[in-house]
Amino acid sequence: MRVPAKEQLTVFVEGEELSGFIIYGLGSPGAIDRDVPPAIWEDLQLVGSHTLVGQHWEVVLWEVPLSQWPTGPEWQRTLSECLRAMIARGAKVAWVGAEGIPYADPPDLAVAVRVPA
Repeated sequence: MRVPAKEQLTVFVEGEELSGFIIYGLGSPGAIDRDVPPAIWEDLQLVGSHTLVGQHWEVVLWEVPLSQWPTGPEWQRTLSECLRAMIARGAKVAWVGAEGIPYADPPDLAVAVRVPA
């Protein structure tokens, strides 16, 4: 049974678990502009921007809680615009996740996700 994203994806805001998602961007240390482009977030409330760092990489996270989820084409457009914004800010790769979803630091990230044959 497929469960809708809005029932699975969450973020923590001031210790409270809320419905929402996280945009991740991977790049070289200091290569990603951490400022969030306001046009992308017009209808979304960004509550946090965090950075995970390694010796030769960094991952910038944008946490986005949602009180009302976009649906259908609007959801696809929102995700696409968010990912494009992260890439435009200097990330080489961008993806969506949430609290509680397995996460692997680079370079293990590349082997953490396996596509069945």
